[in-house]
Amino acid sequence: MKNQNWPVLAAVVALALVVCLPTTAQPVEPTLAEIAALPQGVRWDRVGKRWIYSVPQENGTVQEVPYTPRNSTAPRASTKLRFEGAGFEYSYKLLNHKSASLGIRRLALRAPSLEVRDNPVRARNPPEVQPGSPESWALFDAWKAKKIAYQARYMNQPDKEWLAEMDVTPGESAAWFSWASVMDVPKDHKPLIEPGKKLKNINIFRPELPGAVLMWVSGWTMDMGNLALLPAEGPAAEHAAEASRNRYREVAVLAPAIIVPQPYSGVEHLRRLTTHVSTWPTNNLVNPEAFANINELLAAYSTALASRDLPRVRDAAKALLTRSFLNHAGLDHKKIDEDDDDVDDEDNAKVKHEPITLNPTGAEPPIHRVASRALAFNVLYVLTRAEVELKK
Repeated sequence: MKNQNWPVLAAVVALALVVCLPTTAQPVEPTLAEIAALPQGVRWDRVGKRWIYSVPQENGTVQEVPYTPRNSTAPRASTKLRFEGAGFEYSYKLLNHKSASLGIRRLALRAPSLEVRDNPVRARNPPEVQPGSPESWALFDAWKAKKIAYQARYMNQPDKEWLAEMDVTPGESAAWFSWASVMDVPKDHKPLIEPGKKLKNINIFRPELPGAVLMWVSGWTMDMGNLALLPAEGPAAEHAAEASRNRYREVAVLAPAIIVPQPYSGVEHLRRLTTHVSTWPTNNLVNPEAFANINELLAAYSTALASRDLPRVRDAAKALLTRSFLNHAGLDHKKIDEDDDDVDDEDNAKVKHEPITLNPTGAEPPIHRVASRALAFNVLYVLTRAEVELKK
């Protein structure tokens, strides 16, 4: 995206959206009642914090198979958004709270709407090139080099022992960004985010505006290789299947999500924002009542922009910002770049962690704090450009 697409955006550029990211509930041991209800052949190892399955063997013996669900992590993260001339730097910091049982090995998020250009697509080898031949490997290496160079433009490797990868979704303007620790290192040095530790400098560089998405976080355990040994039949089979499906935890983050219209149109921008907001109920980032209210306010904002009545536009923007900041202490248009960061101080009593799952009774915020910040950012962006356009 060229610089001329960002005229007079000082009010928006100055926003360094530091977002305190709540997580799902912390991993907890099963209760006594849950342990009492376990099917035959399953027990909980309180010391190792893992399940032990008793699996009958063909020779009549019983094999004890341990398995630790990969979601036995406790991720907390923060996003800092900075304007960098032709786009934005999305900078993430991830803490694995000390209550976790596992170290974090992998994190990934899906940017739902990107301008995908020059993505190196691996083509089929010519018919005369045999699979596994030196020519075949040379073609693969050439493609791999192009892919690494391409993704280096849009993301970074936070540490030499962490690999970064960008995978564009075929046929879609979307991409997965993922970071995974390198595991082929000496056994006495596992590059994981261990409980109580954090990983910094996890960055994405993109021109798209922020939306609220989920980051998937997976742990690593020595008994991951036991999946194939878990019981496939009998009373414990269903329990084992459920444990194997528990592979990740989710945290809400800001991510590239909204392509700036070219030529710019505030009405089109709001249409794209509305489309993005429609994904929030599925991700449990907004409750039904707040979702309906946001859609009404976005429609009113769009109508005001189409009327080119600047006072009306300002009123519509104010209503949306009020909705965004409601229920979130300390969050307003003057302090949108400030927030408590529980990643730096994991025991910070000031931080009220908001679970991903919202309580429809209203006991919890009707809009997730991350979603509120994404909404406010886009509302302010549209308003800033309207202030310039409608005064011409």
